[in-house]
Amino acid sequence: SNNIKSICEDGQGVLGVGTWPGGLNSFDTRTGKFTQYHHHEQDSHSLSSDWVLCVYRERSGTLWISTFLGGVNKLDRTKPLFTHYSPDDRNSRSLSSNEVVSMVEDADRAIWIGTMDGLNKFDPKTESIHRYVPHDRNGNTTLFINTICSGRLGSLWINAARGAATLDRS
Repeated sequence: SNNIKSICEDGQGVLGVGTWPGGLNSFDTRTGKFTQYHHHEQDSHSLSSDWVLCVYRERSGTLWISTFLGGVNKLDRTKPLFTHYSPDDRNSRSLSSNEVVSMVEDADRAIWIGTMDGLNKFDPKTESIHRYVPHDRNGNTTLFINTICSGRLGSLWINAARGAATLDRS
């Protein structure tokens, strides 16, 4: 697909290109080789959705892929296999929404995940997720996260549908 939503370089000359609805494309700038990753219904380790919104590389080199209606994927490029993170109504330590818009890593290496239904913090040590989902007095979610940025002093800057905010992690 030529509808590119996100591009991320992995530190070794490989570009992760997230497309809508063409899945994840990997381009090795050294060899000129393209590799495509798509959702395959019969393969539980394939990309969870071909509607990629964000490709993010954490400091360790792991690629995270956020999708529309497929949650978050973590790519193990040595195999290549995808690990999926998605909402589970029976598990409050799961993602708040399958519609994931943005991601950022903080100074403690936690991955913050912005969705159309709140903010989530992924702890890589425990592989658990903590939800930050504010509701209005009628019980409706009030936080559609567009962008997250990690500040120098440890705070998170959040651009949400109803304005910008900062989250002091202390």
